[in-house]
Amino acid sequence: MTKYKYSSWMAAFILGLGIMSYKPVKEAIMTKPVEQAFTLAIYKDLDYSSAAYNYTYAQVHITVEKLNGSKSIVELDTTFDNQLLKNYPTIENAQLQKVTIPNVFANKEEVIVTYVLTYNSNGSLLQMQNSKVLKNENEHLDIGI
Repeated sequence: MTKYKYSSWMAAFILGLGIMSYKPVKEAIMTKPVEQAFTLAIYKDLDYSSAAYNYTYAQVHITVEKLNGSKSIVELDTTFDNQLLKNYPTIENAQLQKVTIPNVFANKEEVIVTYVLTYNSNGSLLQMQNSKVLKNENEHLDIGI
């Protein structure tokens, strides 16, 4: 009789564990990919009207990657051409670009935006890099030149 008492208890315990883990397992299996969208805003954040900036250009290189563990997939790799700092729009008139990354499994993957600003002033180059992990849909990424 004791033998059956413990096996009944063990069966109930295993059944309880199965019921408690059913929902998280089901969600992990049934999760559908989503589109991760964000907006890039490129603008000048300083006043470049001084004569010192007459021959200073800036270029923006943007890479968007989808990471799943150690696996990385480049979803976007684009460069905005060199232009005079003075010609970049102000924040009120920022150059906007909407980017959509398809098939993102939010619970397994991260979307990372990396941008490199390259300044060229009479042949002297300066590069600055920054990255952002996108956490939510429809985020806004400001790139101030």
